Amino acid sequence: MKSFALLLTLFLFPNLFFCQSTDWVLSSQEDEMEVYYRDGEQSKIKELKFTFKVESSLSSIVALLDDVQNYSKWVYKLDEAKIIDKISDKEMYYYNVVDFPWPLNDRDMITHTRIFQDPTTKVVTSHSLGAPYLLKEKEEMVRIKTLEIKYIMKPNFDGSVTIDYYLKSDPAGNLPAWIINLALAYGPSESIKEFKKLLAEEPYKSAALPHILEP
Repeated sequence: MKSFALLLTLFLFPNLFFCQSTDWVLSSQEDEMEVYYRDGEQSKIKELKFTFKVESSLSSIVALLDDVQNYSKWVYKLDEAKIIDKISDKEMYYYNVVDFPWPLNDRDMITHTRIFQDPTTKVVTSHSLGAPYLLKEKEEMVRIKTLEIKYIMKPNFDGSVTIDYYLKSDPAGNLPAWIINLALAYGPSESIKEFKKLLAEEPYKSAALPHILEP
């Protein structure tokens, strides 16, 4: 009961009360960002989609997404981030630890990320799936096993890039789905705000990656 009360105090946002839907439903519009949700196919946890625009090159965005060791500068409540295996410029495995409020245990996750680019449209897709089997679980952590993250980066004629960010995740542990759904969009929204700020800073601002084609 204490953990429920704490979560409600920290994360209760009235605009995130969801009704059931199999299609994307607009939840909010603020800071030039649209937030959508839909029901999960095999879970009571909602799936999220964020759409926003950045004044940036594709290389800058990919460079920031590749810079795992600095994820804590923009990812909400992230305590630890490290690469486990860098397979190529377009594929890697990495490990994250997410800080959860006391008395809940922190969460950790292993993520397998691959990057693709359409040579005609120049649209870049970063697709990540959980790989919980890769490392032994720690007693003091709760392992996040259900995870899918996708960034779709679409260049515009004016030089900007529209990003669609998709999130499907279950933080695991003994948390009811309705409490998770109340707080689900807050962390990613805060992360995107910091993400947009860092894109305007070096070394990301002037990044030019040989494996990413610019329009």
